Amino acid sequence: MMKFCLAACFLLSGTLSFAQHVKINDTHIRYSGRIGMKKEFAEFYWSGSSATLRFKGTGVSADLKDERADNYFYVVIDRDSTYKLKVDSVKKTYQLAADLPKGNHQVELFKITEYDRERPDFMASS
Repeated sequence: MMKFCLAACFLLSGTLSFAQHVKINDTHIRYSGRIGMKKEFAEFYWSGSSATLRFKGTGVSADLKDERADNYFYVVIDRDSTYKLKVDSVKKTYQLAADLPKGNHQVELFKITEYDRERPDFMASS
């Protein structure tokens, strides 16, 4: 079974000296699609499943892990910029957005890999 972990928190950065952790069950994260909520992570079951976070700051990162390292996501920043992200089988902190202008932003992780690739876990984001 493959898991993709959206780990325990999103890490939001407003300046170089400030970071705020957002836990996986925080009400500021909106999930869509087939998502399995575990104590420390969320499992994305099907393609089209997503997690969206609105935040105030200049960047955001997330702790991600994929059991077999064969899942891909689109990272969508402010409903405008999009890039493809391949998640490793080792839990890592991925910088999803950086050097954004100070202010309100939105980041979305959108699973594009089909369900037969197992489930990745979203463990946290910061």
